[in-house]
Amino acid sequence: MNKTSKITKVIFTTNWVNPKGGTIYYHEIEFANGDSGSVGRNRQNPEDMKVGMEIEYQINDKKIKFVKAIGDMNNNNDFSKKKFVSGGKKGPEEFLGYAYAYAKDMVVAGKTSPEDLNNLQMIAETIYSHIKSLLKDEKQQKEDYPF
Repeated sequence: MNKTSKITKVIFTTNWVNPKGGTIYYHEIEFANGDSGSVGRNRQNPEDMKVGMEIEYQINDKKIKFVKAIGDMNNNNDFSKKKFVSGGKKGPEEFLGYAYAYAKDMVVAGKTSPEDLNNLQMIAETIYSHIKSLLKDEKQQKEDYPF
């Protein structure tokens, strides 16, 4: 069952390095409703787990599973929207890795012909060009219709 409360205390305690890759960072956390325990995250002191933040979580004994951030310290903004507003619009260059990874996925999944394996770069460039075109069209629409 999910619970919701504001964080009153967060302290990084230790980390665990997975032999197969990745690190889990453990934090002791306390909530305004009296709950407390340990939560593992893939980042040390993540932005969505600061004192004053309201979060949704699950608790089993003293083990806490982070579900999602609900709002900021003033509890008047949705945290998921906040990170996009402050981060601004992504530029086309930020989609380079995505385009290449998607092209690779298509080849590996067999959604393309065997000779396309040799043309992975062409597939990635085609996807990337389409993303740039879509972003350019979106930008133009906003300039034409700013409201």
